[in-house]
Amino acid sequence: MAAPLPQSYNPRARYIAVASQNRRTVTGHAGRCRRFTLFELGAPQPVGELELAPEAVLHEAALGPEHPLGQAVALIAASMGDGVRRRLAQFGIEAYLTEEADPARAVAQYLAGHASAPTRPTDCHCDHGAGHGALTPSQGD
Repeated sequence: MAAPLPQSYNPRARYIAVASQNRRTVTGHAGRCRRFTLFELGAPQPVGELELAPEAVLHEAALGPEHPLGQAVALIAASMGDGVRRRLAQFGIEAYLTEEADPARAVAQYLAGHASAPTRPTDCHCDHGAGHGALTPSQGD
């Protein structure tokens, strides 16, 4: 389902996942993202990376405790659709949108309690009919 996690990753720890498809910046369309930078709560630096198999992306896979992102307390991205946001909320995972490009700074903003960024349309080219960007997490669903 996913690539092995680094030895420094603690599977029992709750963590913050940052969508980072290019492994350098916060990226959008969290439901299709395969690469995430992981931060333990309170850790200023990343503790590892997670690469999902194509069938494990949030847009396709069932989310739950057995999913590689199932232990996240928050998922930070530049954009995500309403369906992904709702599914995250069902499992107690906070969806946080940011305009910050640097993953560590985005995590710092989240931990400092900064409001989630307004949503913006994604450059989605899939034909799934999702209503991307209609609500911010702070507005509810």
